[in-house]
Order: sequence, then structure tokens, then C-alpha cells
Amino acid sequence: MKRCCIVLTIVVCLIVGMTSTALADDPPPEVRKVAEEEAPHWLGLVQKAPAEYFGLSDPNQVERAELGEPYEVYTIEPDRLQEYDASMAVSMMLSKANRWLFPVLIDGKAQFFYEIALFDGKWQPVSIGASGLARDVGQIHSRIPMLLRAKGMDSKSTVRFVRVYEIYQFLLVDSPKGEFIVLPEWARLWDLPQGELIDPKAFMPRLAREVQWKITHPDYDGGGVGIGDKTLESHANEEVLVGRTFNPTTVAWGGAGLLAIFLIAIALRRHRKSSAPH
Repeated sequence: MKRCCIVLTIVVCLIVGMTSTALADDPPPEVRKVAEEEAPHWLGLVQKAPAEYFGLSDPNQVERAELGEPYEVYTIEPDRLQEYDASMAVSMMLSKANRWLFPVLIDGKAQFFYEIALFDGKWQPVSIGASGLARDVGQIHSRIPMLLRAKGMDSKSTVRFVRVYEIYQFLLVDSPKGEFIVLPEWARLWDLPQGELIDPKAFMPRLAREVQWKITHPDYDGGGVGIGDKTLESHANEEVLVGRTFNPTTVAWGGAGLLAIFLIAIALRRHRKSSAPH
């Protein structure tokens, strides 16, 4: 079989026209280097998986893939989250998760995420996928300037990607007039607006309660990932295809609009470059 050559470049912006909503930080050079060097391998795995798992109509679409500007992943530790009160700035509660999410762009649009994490002092790829979340985040990020202008505010802002308890993921917008939360698709599980500016005071107490509930009910996994998303994750040098879908029973219970995470299959074994024939 003819080996496919996948050409990757780092594009300047995630979405055209997003220049007034800057990402908070630039990645260290070693993060970019690892992302670029390892991306062909990971995109090759995507090509071999069912296209629909990654929101593709044709697996060969990955031949047009580019890496967008990455989001640094921030988190809020559960104990710190429980201390939240309305006088606190959310940005002051954040800590760095030592992870970066590169949106993989196809024809200029975010298609799925490619994640680089720091383990044992070394930056390395850990997953690729979450197409629903990646597309949703790309779309709502591009709308933030319009949302700010609609409220009579300057559209310039700083955007951070926040992942709490490995489950709840959202954008934190820090503007000259204050902070706002913007939620992706899972917002509707909480009857909150998707892709709109939300006052943190209307969101953070609920988040604190839900995370505490999750800690005390470890048998269930909560919302915050893309609906129906599938991700190739690295486990003991193997890429494991993990799927996420709604569990109607847990949604009916009210709670957090929980997701059942199930293992679909061990899809592909990773062949490290050092062992690949040249």
C-alpha cells in the first residue's frame, strides 16, 4: 500500500477573523516540536479508523490537515473550587494542567483535538479525537468578539480553555469589563445557554456542586465532552479507541446530565518510529 504523506503546518489563527480574542499563552518550543513530529503518526491512526468517529466523510481528508494554534489547558482543583464565592475572579483559581490541545484543522476548520501532555518530565502526545468538542469550541471561540460587542463591550479579550475534574470543559473569557464563561454543547444538559456569555456567578456554584457530587459518586462519569465523541488515547504504548455517548437513564435522573464512558475496542497498536523500518 502506498504510504500517504501528511503535510502539516502550524497556522497562525484557529479560525480566520479571531485575532481580537487572543489565547492566553504560547506553547513552549518543545511542545510545538513534539506535536509536529508526532502528528503524522497520530493522523495516520485516524486514517485507519472509521471516518465517522472523527467527524469525517472520508478518511483521506486528513491529508489536508494542519495544526492550529493550541489551547493551554487550565484546571481548578476540586478543593479550590469548593472555596469559590461571588467576589472571586475565576482566573485567580486556575492552575496549569501541563497539557496543550492542538485543534486539527481541515479546510481551515477545527475538526478534532490533538493533545500533548507532560509526563515524567517529557512532552508527548496522549490523544487525538473529540471531534464534537473541537468543532464546538472552534465555533464558539470565533463568536466571542461578536458576543462582547453585542453587550456594548470592547471585543478584545483573552481566552483560556478550562477542564475541571477531567470532565467539565469550557472557555473562560477575560475582557476589560470582566470575566465570562462560554460553554460548549454539554451546556444544555444543565439548561444553560450554549455558546453564550455567562456570568461566572451563575455557573461556578453549580459546577462546584456537580464536581463534589461526582467525587462522592465515582461510579458515574459526567458531561463536558462532545456528544458522541470518540478519542484515540495512549495507554501503555497502545492507542485505545474510547467512545462517549449519552446514557438516557442517568440523564433522566437529573444530576449532571451524566455520560457513560465505554471502551469500544483496542483499535491500533502504536509502532514507535524507532522500531519502524526505514
